[in-house]
Order: sequence, then C-alpha cells, then structure tokens
Amino acid sequence: NLGASAIYAVSRDLHLMLEWVGYWNAEVNEVRGIHREFQALLSPGLRHAFNWRQSQLVVGVAAPLGLNGDAPDVGAFLYFSFEHLLGKSEQE
Repeated sequence: NLGASAIYAVSRDLHLMLEWVGYWNAEVNEVRGIHREFQALLSPGLRHAFNWRQSQLVVGVAAPLGLNGDAPDVGAFLYFSFEHLLGKSEQE
C-alpha cells in the first residue's frame, strides 16, 4: 500500500485536504492463476473544527475518486471527532 496527503490551513479551524492512496490486491484462481489488480484513489476533502472552552468537535467530508479501471468510481467519506478535557481544570 502507498499513500500521500497534503493539508492546507485556510484558517485556524478550516483545512483543505487532498489524499492519494494506491494498493494492490491479488487473488488466486485455479483456472487463471494469480490475478493482480492495482487500485488508485484520490480524495479531495475538507474538515472544520468547532472549539469550545473544554472541548473540540471536528467534522470532515471527502469524496474518494477512482483513478483507474480497477478502482471504485466515486465514494463518500464522513469524519467526526469529539475531544473533551475530562478531569482537567482551565488553569492547567
């Protein structure tokens, strides 16, 4: 598997993202022997952070696009992350 990504901070809370992944699959078939395929996907997307005193919510979305015939044509990726400072006071 191979992968690369780039993130551009439009602002402190908004990031544009671009990710590329490539991976190989191999199947063993008694008739055809070993069948190998390579799939390449490009995923443009963005994420936004909502910051509060003791917590942060990050939501993101991306659209994986297949770059070759063996890859899926298009997809959707949704991201959700919530972090809370449990047990810590604001002075720490």
